[in-house]
Amino acid sequence: QVYVAACRIPSLNAAVSCYGGGVVANPEQLTPSRPVSPIELTPQMVAPLLGLYGKEDRNPDQAMVARMDEELTKKADLVFVASATLLEGKRALNAASHLSPHGVDFAHFVRAQDAALPIPADIAGLNRPLVGFFGLIERWIDLDLVAYLADQRPDWTFLMIGRLAVPAAEVPRRANIVFLGTRPYETLPAYGRAFDAAIIPYRLTRQVLAANPLKLREYLAMGKPIVSVSTPEVERFAEWVSIARSREEFLEKLDQALSRGLSEDQVHRQTQFASTMTWDAALERVLSVVDARLADLGR
Repeated sequence: QVYVAACRIPSLNAAVSCYGGGVVANPEQLTPSRPVSPIELTPQMVAPLLGLYGKEDRNPDQAMVARMDEELTKKADLVFVASATLLEGKRALNAASHLSPHGVDFAHFVRAQDAALPIPADIAGLNRPLVGFFGLIERWIDLDLVAYLADQRPDWTFLMIGRLAVPAAEVPRRANIVFLGTRPYETLPAYGRAFDAAIIPYRLTRQVLAANPLKLREYLAMGKPIVSVSTPEVERFAEWVSIARSREEFLEKLDQALSRGLSEDQVHRQTQFASTMTWDAALERVLSVVDARLADLGR
C-alpha cells in the first residue's frame, strides 16, 4: 500500500510520495506548465500533512490496511479523496476531508480530434464500426459483457488496448475482439482517433463503485460518444455519457451512439467541458486548500 503526500515543489506535475517517512520526488518525469513556489519539507512534516490511500480488492490483508487507513485519516491535517463515494466515510473520521477528482491530460487527448493525425497501421484495416477501450484489463473489466456485445454485433470490431492482467482462461476469444496489448502513452490519441465509440465496461466491484474513472475524462477530451456501466461517479457525467444498467441496455445504448454519433456542437461542448478538468486545474484546487491549511498551522 502507498500513502501519498502532496506539497508545493518546483514542478506542477512532480510526484511526491511518502514511503515509511521517506520522501521521493520525480519532477523530471513530466514537464511543468508553470513553476510554483517550493516549500521546505521534512519527512516528519510530510507524513501527517496529507494522506491519500489506494488499494485493490485483492489485497491479502484488508483488515490491517483498513486500520492503518483509519489511523492515518484521523491524524492527517488534510485528506483528499478522488470520488464523492469515499468522501462521506472520510469526513466521518476527519472533517478536513476534501474531494479532489482526477484531472485529464487534455492537450494530449484532444489530439484525437485532429484529422491530420494518422491512424496507426496495426489497426487501420480493422472492420468498422470500431468500439474502443484503453486501460489495464484486470478482473474489474467485465470481459463477459464485451464478449456478449461482440456476439450480438459480429460485424463490429471491439478494440481492447492495454495490458492483459487476467488469466488466459478468462479472456474471451472472438474474431471481432482485438486485444492489442499495451501501447505507448504518446500514441493513445492516434488509436483513440479510430474509435467510433468508447466504452467503460466495468464489473461493479467495491473498488469500481468507489472509483473515479480517469479514462472517462480522456474519452471526453477525444470527442467520442461514450457508453458506460452505471457507477456513482459516472452518473455525475450523465449529460455526456450514455449509461447502461444491464448488458441489453448497454448494447442498445451502443447501437444508438454509433447510429447517431455526435454533432459538431456536441463535440464542441464536450471538448469545452473536458478542458475545464485539466491536471493543472485540479492541482490548483488542491494547492489552494493546502495553502489555507498551512496558513492555519502557521507554516
